[in-house]
Amino acid sequence: MEFRGLFLNDEAPCLTSWVKNTFGTVYGDHRFYAKVFELILRLRGNMLWPAMWGWAFYADDPENSKTADEMGIIMGTSHHEPMARNHQEYARHRKEWGPWNYQKNQTKLDQFFREGIERMKGTEDMVTIGMRGDGDEAMSEDADTKLLQRIVENQRKIIKQVTKKPANKTTQVWALYKEVLDYYDKGMDGACITM
Repeated sequence: MEFRGLFLNDEAPCLTSWVKNTFGTVYGDHRFYAKVFELILRLRGNMLWPAMWGWAFYADDPENSKTADEMGIIMGTSHHEPMARNHQEYARHRKEWGPWNYQKNQTKLDQFFREGIERMKGTEDMVTIGMRGDGDEAMSEDADTKLLQRIVENQRKIIKQVTKKPANKTTQVWALYKEVLDYYDKGMDGACITM
């Protein structure tokens, strides 16, 4: 399948102001996204990576995902938002979820990831795999390839368990952004992880 679409990076202040003035919400709801999806379709596209700074596409309005699916738009999440979860979903409930640190908090983070896959199951949404540090930062000073490989292996196990099909049947992306490229340079690539 070919993917063509938009990445809305920083939604504030211009887009958030327009949305508030137009739809009366402080987040992008399904009415707003329906307009974006229509634009994408008119441009012969089929996917969207929504904004990541203050909004949470899946959590802000449960109708967002349904609207995307009905309109044939494939959703993704940005380079630092793994497993169909928006960072704001974590940040808003940081005390409940615990530290964004896989070595210290694997059980809770695996649960967080699982919930994202359960929510998007049955759609054609693209799953971002891997993990960066809290709030779009590096996880550590050095590229811990073994840790990131373990994270991705566990994410792909979750995808397989939840979808009941091989992980490679769910479209995934690993975004080599900033320091993440160091993991690739140290020998980690998608070919080293199969399921």
